[in-house]
Amino acid sequence: MSEDTAAVIQALATENAEQRAALAEAQELLIEAAIDAGEMHTEIEALRAQGAALQADRAAQCLFGNKLCDLTFREEVINQTW
Repeated sequence: MSEDTAAVIQALATENAEQRAALAEAQELLIEAAIDAGEMHTEIEALRAQGAALQADRAAQCLFGNKLCDLTFREEVINQTW
């Protein structure tokens, strides 16, 4: 094996090792991002449920004569199909 061939093989081995390290780092970042996305999804679903509960409470208050509700919202609630 000539020195040129050995140098090329060594350069390829070094580049390969660098690429593997970069890939491992990217995979770790993707796993962290997936975990964060799952947690955010859970939080969003909880907020949606909370918002729906608040809307239902407000609708019930409007239908039962709470004076804080405006007529437009009351009409929207009455016209909704449940």
